[in-house]
Amino acid sequence: MKTTTFGAFVSMLPGIDGLLHISQIRKLVGGKPVRDVEDVLSMGTTIWVEVAEIDSRGKISLQPVINP
Repeated sequence: MKTTTFGAFVSMLPGIDGLLHISQIRKLVGGKPVRDVEDVLSMGTTIWVEVAEIDSRGKISLQPVINP
């Protein structure tokens, strides 16, 4: 997982990453504002995600699975 100011790139399989946008990360903390992604997620954190969308360029957008 690599964090940025706008979200986190989550590795789903080797060579396949998706973006968990900061607006989706808010769902992990009950909808509270997230100023720093690393306050919620950091390298090595395991979370459940699902694919929300794959755009025409093949970019993968993710959303968290709250109760896996």
